[in-house]
This record gives sequence, C-alpha cells and structure tokens, in this order.
Amino acid sequence: MPHKTPRALALPKFLRASTAVSTPPRAAELQATRRTRAAATQLPPTHWAWLAAPTTLASQPWQATLPSTAPHAAQEATGFCATEVLKSFDCSLYASTCSGTTGYKAYSGCSDTVAANPMGMACRIYHLGVAAMAGNATEHCPHAAQDATGPCATEVLKSFNCSLYASTCSGTTGYTAYSGCSDTVAANPLGMACRTYHLGVAAMAGNAAEHFPHAAQDATGPCATEVLKNFDCSLY
Repeated sequence: MPHKTPRALALPKFLRASTAVSTPPRAAELQATRRTRAAATQLPPTHWAWLAAPTTLASQPWQATLPSTAPHAAQEATGFCATEVLKSFDCSLYASTCSGTTGYKAYSGCSDTVAANPMGMACRIYHLGVAAMAGNATEHCPHAAQDATGPCATEVLKSFNCSLYASTCSGTTGYTAYSGCSDTVAANPLGMACRTYHLGVAAMAGNAAEHFPHAAQDATGPCATEVLKNFDCSLY
C-alpha cells in the first residue's frame, strides 16, 4: 500500500503567533501629550521632530534627536533660547551667605572674576545656591569660594595670560612690559581679576588701546586699586 503523507498537526490557538499588527493602546494618547508639551514650548512645528520618536513620555530632550537645533541648547544658546539667561555668580549673595562661616575669604575683585569667567563658574554658582539654603553655609561655602575646594576645586578660573598681554598690547602707544610677568602672576594667584578681565576685552578687535592700560602692571582706570604683591625684602 502506498504511504500517505501525514498531515501537519495544527497548533492550539493559544500557541499560535499572531500576525496581526496591533497599535499600542496608548499611542494616540502619547502622541497627543507630546503635541501638547511641544506647543507649550512655544517653538515652531519645525522643531517638533521628536513627536514621531518611538519613545516613552520620559524620553530624552527633543534637542538630542534634532542635531540642527543643538545651538539652541548650548550654554551660549542662540536662536529661540538666546533670551534664556543663565544664572551668574552672585557676589552679594556670596558675601552675605558665607562671610560668617569659619575660613571665609572674600573674593579679590569678585565682579571682575565673574566677568572674566562668564561660562566658567557653574560649579561655584550651584554650590552658592545650596549654601544659601538654611543650614548649608558651613559645608558649601568653601565650594563656592575663589580658591574653591571639594567638587569645585577642578573648576579653574582664568588667570592673567602673559603671552596674550604681550601679543595684544606691545604694539600700542605707552606699552610697558611686565617685569617678571609669570612671577607676578604666581605671586598673585587670586589678585589679578581686574587685569585678567580687561586683558580679555583688550584682545577683542579694536579694544587694545583703551583697555591695555587697565591690564598693565602699573594699571590705571578701574584696575588702579587692584594692588599687586611686591617682593618683600624683609620676608626674604
């Protein structure tokens, strides 16, 4: 007798893989929520590319999915976020919050230090804010100090740049070179904030003649009161 080919056994329904493409039950709700959030940002629809991203409500910021908008999320934001001003270091808050703590040191030219480091004091700004909260000054004021310790010790503030001074100012009328510039900087690690700021301004196009005298060793104008340490013969 010829052999019959056995029929394939059918799997029970509960074991069969479904071939139907189903839509997540909350897809419409998720999309609507995203659209509402996007509208709340007051950004144009061209910046809503993240609406189509298959992520959850706890997704990454929309800027991360749209590289062309990265400048808007930068520290020095442009475009739509240019008017979003970030906090700067508050010299008055530092003095009022920390002056009563043990080991307190006032900034040497606080406003000039802030001006010379517009994007370089984020750690100090954060810890000053924490220090201003009740009971936190003793612990966090040292992190916000000019010679910061702890987590902000690696946040190095700008120091006077001797090479920049020479290249920027040597061609101007009345220029005088520093006598031992690097040694002067080393002797005044926290005492050249005004000169550092004005040297930075002098280095901008067209500003050298006006601002280099403020950055000189025998500074004039706003930096005349910033007295540099001199060699102490008696100490020697």
